[in-house]
Amino acid sequence: MNINVTTKEEILRTSRAIVAENGISGLNMRKVAEACGVALGSLYNYFSSKDDLMTATVESVWKDIFSEFQLERLQAVPFPEYVKKLYQSAKVGSVLYPRFFAEHSIIFTGAARSNARALMESCFSDLKVGLKHCLSSDPSVSAAAFTDEFRVDTFIDFVFSFLIYSLGQNKDIDFLVEVIRRTIY
Repeated sequence: MNINVTTKEEILRTSRAIVAENGISGLNMRKVAEACGVALGSLYNYFSSKDDLMTATVESVWKDIFSEFQLERLQAVPFPEYVKKLYQSAKVGSVLYPRFFAEHSIIFTGAARSNARALMESCFSDLKVGLKHCLSSDPSVSAAAFTDEFRVDTFIDFVFSFLIYSLGQNKDIDFLVEVIRRTIY
């Protein structure tokens, strides 16, 4: 085998391409090493096991799907637009990585499964932080929109849950966007 110098990011880029084509279930150390043009043993310098590679790949896919939602990139976007952009990114992600949302946590076993679930929950938490930041930065939100009984965090959880549900059902979110507009403005 031709031994090439590679980086962790190149390995993850290759792993994402394999996941895009074959799903997480199609990812294995031998296939990644072959695609990177490196010896199988070389991958162990970067990832101690297949589960470590898969976990890092899952995290890398999540970041790829939602890369534009880093707080500094979407500062002055009205909240309903932000929600639409978030949903569109998830839809694009489901096309780029067709089986990812269904497979990303069920393909793992044991501790790796809980690590994959924790990564997903961390990504979701980051997305909710972004939603909350966008909501609090939207100057058009009515000062009377939220109360002790109708809290921002509960609203963000509702919006996010509806997004995930709509994505899973392959439904649009026009109704959600209208509910948001009628509720907060």
